[in-house]
Amino acid sequence: MENNLIELIVETRFLVGFLGEKEQANWWGSSFLSKSSSAFLTPVFPKTTPTAQYHGICQAAKRVHDEHIGLGRNYHLYRLPDSIERSLANAMNDQDL
Repeated sequence: MENNLIELIVETRFLVGFLGEKEQANWWGSSFLSKSSSAFLTPVFPKTTPTAQYHGICQAAKRVHDEHIGLGRNYHLYRLPDSIERSLANAMNDQDL
C-alpha cells in the first residue's frame, strides 16, 4: 500500500481520536492526547510515547465504533483489513513518521 495513504490513515486516526476524546466531544472516555497523558506515558514508554498514544486512541475508538457498527463484514476507520493494519503498525514503528 502506498506510504502516503498509510500516513493519511494514521493522521486521520490521530485527528478523529483527538476530537472524540473526553475533553472534546466525549465520544469515548479516553484522554491519550491530553496534556497530562504525556507526563503519564513518557516514564513508561520513553521512546515510543506517540505510538502508545496512537494505540490507546485506536483501542478506545475501536470499542465505540464496534458497538455501534458491529463486527464481522463491516470495516471502519479503526478496524481495517489485516494487511492495512499491519502496514499501519509498521508505519507507527518507523521513526521518520
